[in-house]
Amino acid sequence: MQRSRHADLYIAETREHLSLLGRGILGLERGTEGALDEAFRAAHTIKGLAAAMGYQNVASLCHTLEDRLTDVRDGQRAMDAALIDELLSMSDALGEAAESTFRGPQPEDAGAAQAFQQEAVSAPVSDSGSAPAPPPNATVTARVLFEPDTPIRAARASIVRRNADRVGGVVGSWPEPDVDAGELLLHLSPAADLLALEKAIRTAGHVADVRFEPCMTRPPERSPGRAEEVEAVAWVRVPRDRLDDLAEGIAELSVFHERERLANGERATSDRAGPVLAELQRVILDLRMVPVSVAFERFHRLVRDALRSVGKEADFVMEGAGIAVDQAILDAIVDPLVHLLRNAIDHGLEVPDVREASGKPRRGKLRLEARRERSSVRITVADDGAGIARDRVLARAAQAKLIEAGTTGVSDEELFRLMSQPGFSTAESVTELSGRGVGLDVVVARVRSLGGAIEMTSTEREGTTFTIRLPITLSLAHALRIRVGGEDYAIALTHVTEAVTMQDQQTERQDGRETIALRGERIALVRLGSVLGARTGNETAAVVAELGERRVALAVDELIGHEKIVVKSFDAAVGTLPLFSGATILADGRPALLIDPLSVA
Repeated sequence: MQRSRHADLYIAETREHLSLLGRGILGLERGTEGALDEAFRAAHTIKGLAAAMGYQNVASLCHTLEDRLTDVRDGQRAMDAALIDELLSMSDALGEAAESTFRGPQPEDAGAAQAFQQEAVSAPVSDSGSAPAPPPNATVTARVLFEPDTPIRAARASIVRRNADRVGGVVGSWPEPDVDAGELLLHLSPAADLLALEKAIRTAGHVADVRFEPCMTRPPERSPGRAEEVEAVAWVRVPRDRLDDLAEGIAELSVFHERERLANGERATSDRAGPVLAELQRVILDLRMVPVSVAFERFHRLVRDALRSVGKEADFVMEGAGIAVDQAILDAIVDPLVHLLRNAIDHGLEVPDVREASGKPRRGKLRLEARRERSSVRITVADDGAGIARDRVLARAAQAKLIEAGTTGVSDEELFRLMSQPGFSTAESVTELSGRGVGLDVVVARVRSLGGAIEMTSTEREGTTFTIRLPITLSLAHALRIRVGGEDYAIALTHVTEAVTMQDQQTERQDGRETIALRGERIALVRLGSVLGARTGNETAAVVAELGERRVALAVDELIGHEKIVVKSFDAAVGTLPLFSGATILADGRPALLIDPLSVA
C-alpha cells in the first residue's frame, strides 16, 4: 500500500471518527442512549484505518480503549467520573498519536507499515486471480482471514457472507463463496456497522482475524443503460481550499459580468449569462455549507473540563446544530465561541453553594444556540449566572481612565464597549480560563472581520447573553453602495433594515446625542462624514441598521444603489478607523471599503 496516495483520506476519516469517539464518551457520562455503541464504532473504525495504513501504535491504543469499553458493556466497570476521565485521557492520547502520524511517518511507523505490507502480500489467496475493483459505493473493505486448518473453507466463507448479510451494509465480496481461499473480502457501504459486522463474522468460527481497510475505488465505467453505476458514486472528497478558490472565482466572474453589463448595456452580454452564474454560485455555496454541529460538537468536552477546573456544575445545551453555514465562517468563529463559553463559566456561573444560597438550583444552565435569520445566522451564548458586575466594571474602567470616576447608569451597549477594550479585565487573578485581559476585544475584532456584529445583554443575578450575527457566506455579499465626501463605500445588507430621506427628518438631541424620529421612536443619528473626517455636501439620506434592540441611522451624502460584492479580507494599517470590516471591488472596477454600520454608533 502506498500511504502517500491515501494519506488525505486517512486523515479526514480519522479526525471525523475521533470527534465521534469524544461525543460517544461524553454521551456515556450524560447517559445518552446509544453512546456506548457510538464510541465502540468510532474506536473500531479508527483502529481499522490505522492498521490499514500500518500505524500499529494508533491501532494498539484503539484496541486498549476498546477493552475498556468492553468492560463497561459487560458490566465489569461501573460508570463513574473516574472511568469517564480515564476514557477521555485515552481518547486524548489516541488523538495525539493520530496527529503525529498526520505530520509524517515516524521510524517505528515505517517499520510497522513495511511489516503490514509484507503480511498483506504473503497472505494466502485463491488461484482465481487478482481481486477485481470493489463496487463504487463501497468505502471500507473487511478482510476476513481464515485459520490455516479451517476445514472446507469455501463453506466457512459462505457462512461468513450469510452472517454479514444479516447485519447489512455488504455491497460486494471476493472471491465467490464457493472458492476455497484463505481469505474473504467483504466490501462495505458507508452505513455499515463495523462493530456488529465483526461480531457476526467471528461467530462463523475458524476466523483468524478481521481487518477493516479503506476501500479505494476507481470511477465506474459509464455506458448506456447502466445508470445504476453512475448513481452509485455518492461522495467525492475535495480539499476545501480548492472550493474556496472556485467560489471566489465564480464570485469575481459574477461581478465582472455585472460590470460589463453596466458599461456596455444589456445587449453586450447574453441574457443567459446572469442566470447561469447565479446557479453556479448557488451550487458552490451549497458545497461549502456545513452544519454548525461540525464545530459545536467539540464544545461538550471543553465545557466539561472548564467546569471541573473551577468546581462548578451546569447543564450545557446546544440547539440548532443542523443550521448550515459557510465552512470558512464556521472555522473563524470557533475561537470567539470558545472564549465566550469559558468566560460564562469563569465569570458568569456561580459555584453550587452560592447558587443554592441565592435560591437557584445548584446546577447552572449554559446554552449555545444557532438560528437562521434571512441571509444571516444568529449564534447565542447564554448563562443563568450572576450577570455582569457593573460596579466592578465601571470602577476598573475609571481606573483605566476610560470613563470619569463616579459614572453610573450605563446601558448594556456602553458596558460592552468598555469590556471589549484591549487589555480590559475585572479578574483579580490570572486563572487557566481568564484574567489576562485578552478576550472580548479579540472576539469583537474577529466577528467584525467576518462582516458580523455582536451585542450583549446582562442582568445581575440572572445571567448574561451574547448574540452574534454573521453572514451565511463570505464569498459573495449583497451591499448598499453609498457616497460620502466624494468617496464611495459599501455597507453589507446583513444588518440594514431601511433607508430614509434626511429632508423628512427633524433632528433632536437626547442625552447629548443627535437623534431622528422613526415611527415614533428616537434613534441615534451618526453623520458618517464627520466620523470619516470628510467634507460632505448635502446629506440626503440615512441608512438604518439594527442588531437586536440596538438601532442607528447613518447620514450619507448619497445612496448609489444595491450591488453584489466579493468581500476581501482587510488588514487595516495602524491608525485606521475601527469601522471598516473589509474591502471590495465595485462593479465599475473601483476599490471601496466595507463599513460596519454598528461600529460607529
